[in-house]
Amino acid sequence: MSVLLPLTLISAGGWIGWRSSWTEAETGLKQTTEAGVEYAARVMSSYVVAAGRLDDLTKPMSDQEIVAHEGDLHQAMLNLFTELPAAYSANILDRAGRVLVNGAVFPVPRDRPGIEDRDFFAALSSSSPRPVHVSQLYLSRLTGIHAFAVSRRRTVVGRPTTEFNGIVNVLVRPEIAMSGLKRLIRREGEVITLARADGQVLGSTTPSEAPWPPIASSSPFNGVVANEARIASFIETSGPVPRLVFAGRVEGLPLYVLVSIPTSAIFDDWVDRMAEHLIFGIPATVSLLILSLLVRRNQLSLADNNERLERELGQTDARLRRVQAAGGALSFEIGPDNTVVCDDAFRALWGLPPNGRIEVGAVLARVHPDDQERVMAEYDRLATEGGSFAIEHRLKTQNGRTQWLMQLGESIPGAGRVPPRLVGVVMDITARKDTQAAVQESEERLRNLVATLDLATVFVRGMDGTIQFWSEGCTRLFGWTAEEAVGQPAHTLLQTTFYTPFAVIEESLFTTGEWVGELRQVHRDGHEIVVAIRKVLQRDSDLRGIAVMESCSDVTALTQTRLEMEALNHKLEVLVQEEVSKRQDAQLRAAHAERIQVLGQLAGGIAHDLNNVLQAVTSGASLAAREAHNPDRVRRLARLVTEAAQRGAAVTSRLLSFSRRADLRAEAIDPAGLLSGLVEVLLHTLGGHVTCVVDASKDLPPLFADRGQLETALVNLATNARDAMPNGGIITLSASEETVMDELSHPGGAAPGRYIRLSVTDHGTGMDPATLAQVTEPFFTTKRDGHGTGLGLSMVAGFAAQSGGALAIKSALGDGTTVSLWLPQADVKVRARTDASPDFPGRPGSLRILLVDDDPMVREPLSQQLEAIGYDVSIAQGGPDALEFLDVSGTEPRPPVDVMICDLSMPGMSGLEVIRNAQARWALLPAILVTGYAGDTAALSTGGATYAILRKPVTVEELGDVIAILLAGRAPAHVSSQQDAASPMS
Repeated sequence: MSVLLPLTLISAGGWIGWRSSWTEAETGLKQTTEAGVEYAARVMSSYVVAAGRLDDLTKPMSDQEIVAHEGDLHQAMLNLFTELPAAYSANILDRAGRVLVNGAVFPVPRDRPGIEDRDFFAALSSSSPRPVHVSQLYLSRLTGIHAFAVSRRRTVVGRPTTEFNGIVNVLVRPEIAMSGLKRLIRREGEVITLARADGQVLGSTTPSEAPWPPIASSSPFNGVVANEARIASFIETSGPVPRLVFAGRVEGLPLYVLVSIPTSAIFDDWVDRMAEHLIFGIPATVSLLILSLLVRRNQLSLADNNERLERELGQTDARLRRVQAAGGALSFEIGPDNTVVCDDAFRALWGLPPNGRIEVGAVLARVHPDDQERVMAEYDRLATEGGSFAIEHRLKTQNGRTQWLMQLGESIPGAGRVPPRLVGVVMDITARKDTQAAVQESEERLRNLVATLDLATVFVRGMDGTIQFWSEGCTRLFGWTAEEAVGQPAHTLLQTTFYTPFAVIEESLFTTGEWVGELRQVHRDGHEIVVAIRKVLQRDSDLRGIAVMESCSDVTALTQTRLEMEALNHKLEVLVQEEVSKRQDAQLRAAHAERIQVLGQLAGGIAHDLNNVLQAVTSGASLAAREAHNPDRVRRLARLVTEAAQRGAAVTSRLLSFSRRADLRAEAIDPAGLLSGLVEVLLHTLGGHVTCVVDASKDLPPLFADRGQLETALVNLATNARDAMPNGGIITLSASEETVMDELSHPGGAAPGRYIRLSVTDHGTGMDPATLAQVTEPFFTTKRDGHGTGLGLSMVAGFAAQSGGALAIKSALGDGTTVSLWLPQADVKVRARTDASPDFPGRPGSLRILLVDDDPMVREPLSQQLEAIGYDVSIAQGGPDALEFLDVSGTEPRPPVDVMICDLSMPGMSGLEVIRNAQARWALLPAILVTGYAGDTAALSTGGATYAILRKPVTVEELGDVIAILLAGRAPAHVSSQQDAASPMS
């Protein structure tokens, strides 16, 4: 029985010790978790305030202005980082995710991709973002450092707060952010982790470096998050060893602080504790056995032995209770002889020898010099007065570090005159002191932030409008002191005038959490001020509004200045408009004078060309009259006269092309064949110092344009290219197939469709942008006086537009010039040219022609030509003669002629009127209208007549072809001046 009692006591003590060790571990972890949550909340709030300060700096700026002030904003970020050591960088982002300003890199490389793929960008650009977002850990593309971002939306003055304008965030290095939490660790094996609610780890005190793996999806942590518990514990078994974990939620943010310790460490504590108990339990067991033997041997000495044993057992039990109450701390005892009784752990902590007697002086010598006097005074008080004590002091360790210790104990009186003994425990509280220092530092920063906030113009009102906080800045702005303002309705005190209805402002606050705008309010002395204000709604955990923080800025002077600037701008606009009008008038007068001069030069050149034509015609006709007896000679002279007339027609054709009034005789043209044939002409025209090459595939589809006009345009462009290369060079004529999909993106503005692109490229002097902008304007030339009229490129541009295509010029100084023409593709294949006239019925002798022209120089030769090839020709000198001949008022069912040919411009009655009157009598009477000038195209397009148009000069073969087509029934009702006058559609 005597043996079973100690064993039972040891077993019960073991169970109690295990529960005590477990409870003690839970209590320590919970305390550390609560401290860590408080610390994280303070630190994260400082980051949120920092992001808000950056937002306030950039609120009045556009993205372009932010980039323009990148250096100033970068310096502002660096100043902010001195207040927040854990924040190593910050970002100001535009709405596309591009970095405008960075706190670590200056200047920001603009060629880097944006960061729109980050989780904070997706979260804050959504339709219903949280006010603040804490990102997952990521590797910065600019600095290559792992960090997490505390982000919020940017606000821009003048834009709705519901609109996404970009992001402001502060980047936090996890190892620095965790340094404060690391000081909270109480014992070896503890680990503190900062994690998001989705399990992403932002920081950890483990030896491993970032990034850390996320919390396993099977972890009980997810249940803690789902239950929204403020603090909870669980056993984590997903890691290498089971751990006891306490998780605490950071208020207002999806963040948790997790503090954990291996369960094996708790078991080791229990084993150490049981070892201490056994140190005292084994002697007690031996004593009980000896006592039992003594009881059996000597009943007479039982009382004395029991008294002695009970006294010793009571002392041992008291010492054991004190050790247990110390919570695993190190026990010591100072005896009446000033010797210290302690264990090896106490000796190791104080740096004392492991063996030998220890005097109290040796213990006091280890105390920090600044604390020795205070500790000695407390020992002396206990020796003389008794009682208990609790004292904190510093300890000098052998490695030079300073540790904080707490001594707890009491004085045990001695028997009789024996001096009292001092029994106590000592605990290492360095971690707690570090935590307190960190908290004090955070509180000091918070106080500084509050002081800074007090300097700002900020007040807080409740949901009922009553002012709860009033900063010194508000006193300076509005004149009311905090004592006078707090408790007053804000809008009543400030006599607020709302530009935006108050209901709209409140709705914005409750939907987006903030509102930015301007209000008109009244100073204490009665004068009105315009205030730019930002209202931010504060919510509780249930997302109910509890207060509104309002940041104010006096913009009265700015508003007045803006109004004055608007008035000044309006005045300046009027003055500028008047000045521009004057300059435009001057420019128009100068351009008119220059145009008159150029037209004089142009008239001289035309007169020269036409005189040459007339000289050739006059000489040829005179020689033909003299050589009438020589048919071969006459035929050659007639051919020369015909060629001279064709040359004169080319001159007038180019003039009409410049005036945009020439008809284009469009046909399907082989691009490669056109360019190859043109090169042969250019080789003799441009001079020997210039080489022309062709780059065109023979498989290209045909283009649709006027061959003569196109050849003239290309010769003009080749001549310009030659003039741009005074020292000679290579001119490249190229052709390619191209499809235009979008008119806006095309360099020449061509409409969507299929085109053939013809380009003329030189390697000459090129043009600057100013010259390039004017080069297609009429009368603008880069050539010296007397060497250019400024009409060439204008004619080419007009030809391209009239042909349904476009023109574009690419040039740079010293880099040559490329002029490109886009002409539509033809819908038919190129037909071989032939001089043979088409077969048609009723050729000579069977067709009656009425020729109407007021000019005998035209009428007589043309009638004789028609008669010469067999037509029966009647002539009329004008419109009335023609109508009289036709007897349009008669009753004949058929007209007296088969075809009527009329000149357009005749006195009294135009050819168009003659045709209209004749066809009013005989609707199917074929008619041909011949003109040397397009005149009013609208007049030719009026209804009431069916006819074909031919342009002078016209050959008898062309007339015969059109007559045949009209009689064959292949002509349309009317051909406008934009169609091919030489084709069957004319």
